[in-house]
Amino acid sequence: MPVATRRHTVWQRTHPAELHQCLSDSASLAIDSIDSIDELHEPVADLAQHMESWLRTRIQVNAYASWTPTEGFGIHWDDHDVIVGQVEGAKRGRLYRPTRQAPMHHDVAFPELPPEPPPETPVADVVLNPGDVLDLPRGWWRAVTADQGTASPHLTCGLGPHTGAYLIG
Repeated sequence: MPVATRRHTVWQRTHPAELHQCLSDSASLAIDSIDSIDELHEPVADLAQHMESWLRTRIQVNAYASWTPTEGFGIHWDDHDVIVGQVEGAKRGRLYRPTRQAPMHHDVAFPELPPEPPPETPVADVVLNPGDVLDLPRGWWRAVTADQGTASPHLTCGLGPHTGAYLIG
């Protein structure tokens, strides 16, 4: 909710009761790079720096949490590799083969729609528990739910792609 200060600066204020109600009603909490999760929690900044040094690519860490079995993002794929680390609780992931090999940023016919539907049958159905890590290559479809009866926070580490187009750009 927007709140104006005495200097007419507008801040967005979170109302805990409304946030709690939304999360109880199946919303997922997402803290992405815009919110600078690495600035909010120093161990996450350390994680990103160590991964960047080890993998020699830029890393963007996002935090997600779900409390209900509703899919927060539906079935989707990313245009970059993702490493998921389960922090607490458990999360189920249904993984589907890619329908497009090595997609790149905005590599879709229409940005709001995928260029083709996902496969109907998953190739894997995994449950991540605390400390589990899952590597998701770009283009692999997935549907993720917190359907194990527990809160489910996890971190995703998006890896900057190393392609000729990326090196030129």
